[in-house]
Amino acid sequence: MKFLSAILAVLCTAGILTSNKAPKKLPIPEGNLVFEDNFDGTSLDKTKWSRCPEYERCEGYTYWSDDCSYLDGEGHLVLHAEWDSEKGRMNSGAVRTFRKFEFGLGYYEASIKFDNPKGLWGAFWMMVGNVGDTSDPTGAKGIEIDIIESIFADENKCQHALHWNGYGDKHKSTGTDLTNVNIYDGSFHTFGLERTEDAYIFYIDNAETARYTSEEIGICKLDGYMKLSVECAQWAGAGTPEAINALPSDMLVDYVRVYREKPQS
Repeated sequence: MKFLSAILAVLCTAGILTSNKAPKKLPIPEGNLVFEDNFDGTSLDKTKWSRCPEYERCEGYTYWSDDCSYLDGEGHLVLHAEWDSEKGRMNSGAVRTFRKFEFGLGYYEASIKFDNPKGLWGAFWMMVGNVGDTSDPTGAKGIEIDIIESIFADENKCQHALHWNGYGDKHKSTGTDLTNVNIYDGSFHTFGLERTEDAYIFYIDNAETARYTSEEIGICKLDGYMKLSVECAQWAGAGTPEAINALPSDMLVDYVRVYREKPQS
């Protein structure tokens, strides 16, 4: 399924809705660790995160709902997914650091436990620079970086992906499909992205799984924000009796951390 989500769902993955009200950004601390959330307590830390705007996505099969993103009181962010039989869609959760924490070159990591119902699509991703810019087809002015996507989880697949040059007819993308990494075993796994001057490097459980260099793509060095989300896709099997019966489902996030440089193993 060579980058199927990149081809069939690019408009649905964007999610670039913004607000005119600009929250106060977090100050960037000195030292290597510049951002950390272990999701302690019972309320989402709104100095770091906001819930993504509520709206229909993926041809109406997903609705991002504020009610579906919350802390469980046991140190986890929960992104809940449930089928709404009345409206024929899945309601699910999504959060982002938009206008609260935005950062450039460095190392981004999240510890996540993914579920694997058919059609479900969990993700840890970034919007960097001006993703809608089409003046530079290399991607150096803006890029969507999908650090991990659990699409086709029921087939034990996942992927890394890059999208740039807008979301219209000039859109470009590339990615890596993985079938040899079992991230659906009921355990937490770490997913990392290292943004350097000349490469995007992807990791699962601290093992490198993909690399894109400046010889292949323009490296965007601008600041970007993080997103954690769950949605579903009809072309991946969502909406079938099998997929509906597998819900509800939860994507759990244990922590998110950002460093100036990737810590030594």
